Amino acid sequence: MANEIEISAYQNSFQNYKGKDTSIISTFERDFSLIPNSYIEFFVYNPQKSLLSSNLNYLNYDQYINSLGEDVTEVTDINISPSTDLENEGYSQGTYITYYNFLTKRVGDFIDPLFITQISSDRTEIRLDSNLLSTINLINQTNDFIVFREQQPYFVDFYLNFGNNELLISNNIKLEDENSSNPTVLIKLYDPLPSKFQLNDTLWVVTNYNEPEAYQVSFPSPSFEDQSDSIQISGPNFSIPIKNEVNNSSQNLSKNDILLGAASSSYNQIQNVISSSNINININYENYNNFIHFSSLETRLENFNYKLGLLENYSSSLAGLEGVSSSFSSNQILEQKSTNVISNFDGYEYFLYYTSGSKAWPKTTSSPPYTLSKTTSPEALTWLGSTNESNVYYGGQLLSALNYDNNNPNELKKAIPEYIKEDSANQPYDLFVDMVAQYYDNVWLYTKDITQKYNADNRLDFGVSKDLVADAIRDFGVKL
Repeated sequence: MANEIEISAYQNSFQNYKGKDTSIISTFERDFSLIPNSYIEFFVYNPQKSLLSSNLNYLNYDQYINSLGEDVTEVTDINISPSTDLENEGYSQGTYITYYNFLTKRVGDFIDPLFITQISSDRTEIRLDSNLLSTINLINQTNDFIVFREQQPYFVDFYLNFGNNELLISNNIKLEDENSSNPTVLIKLYDPLPSKFQLNDTLWVVTNYNEPEAYQVSFPSPSFEDQSDSIQISGPNFSIPIKNEVNNSSQNLSKNDILLGAASSSYNQIQNVISSSNINININYENYNNFIHFSSLETRLENFNYKLGLLENYSSSLAGLEGVSSSFSSNQILEQKSTNVISNFDGYEYFLYYTSGSKAWPKTTSSPPYTLSKTTSPEALTWLGSTNESNVYYGGQLLSALNYDNNNPNELKKAIPEYIKEDSANQPYDLFVDMVAQYYDNVWLYTKDITQKYNADNRLDFGVSKDLVADAIRDFGVKL
């Protein structure tokens, strides 16, 4: 029998009101009944507060219905079972945290979401649009919500729901260009938009009809008493097809066989993996907090942009040498320079170069091996952005990086005395400190990853590194 303890949901909330603001928020009775467009979200966390699974349309609850007369009923209560919900998700051993959001869809939803088209310089105001909601639905839903807020006897705050229990508090909403063919929605946020959210990220507008609930659920440890009459488990069946593949051995290939038959981008990617002597740990590079601690994110982005410029120059020089018979040695030199740059990428640069997504360098192809946008292309310039307000590309990743660095109290450059930083002649020293900080970030990454040793997440890129799984299992006394 699992042990269920209700805990404070706000410990796992993505954003809460600050202490000085909670003291002036008035209390009032809220209707718990399920109203039109209401729904429940369900999330599972481990004790370290890492998200394990999410369900944006949770339906495994019981309703208590009260009859108000002929053909008239109301929902008076909702009953949930955290331990049963965990078992349905496949979690039946250990300790977990279940989290429930009770929300009402106001503008858009997880099927027909909105997306960010513009972010103000202070990141407290954003503009939203939708390619999935029709123009009339966008106008009607927004206006209905505005009217609803005006008619309430209390101030109605609301949330921008980015999924995965990432709800941002919002204080005001406005419909702009209502009479045009392209109306948009303006949102005023309670706090600046976190750096992890960028242009084109999807979301929908919600309110909560009940406060979130969270439970800590602990399952009893299984008993391994010796049973003489126990039934032995059969061995593995290696003939079961998995994703249209069976366990047929692949052809034996040497390193040269693999490298000689690879495309140039794949060749460089393999060389990067081969040249890496360290153990690969699982890092989510879409969250800056996971890998930036002492170094400057802005400097690392600028450095990557510089390296891409070098690669483009090498590629352009190679193209100019095509067909010139005496340039064989020059070709080799340029190709080796390109290989050296790529094979020495750090983990973040590898992510930017070889991954597709809003936080990776923009690509011109939709499937790997990807082709990167040129550093001078509008797509790349818009993505990279600028920290100069007079620049036409003001914003982008560089501005997000600057904001992150400014809010990072651990940045090593903050230890440099002001009188040194103010002297422009000391810029080489400033860059040297960034280089040292990046070195210690790598040390910090591996030190921090020690805490993942007991994170038994079955996904390949989460939890304990695949290179350490065998050692972790041996530490539990299992002979391998």
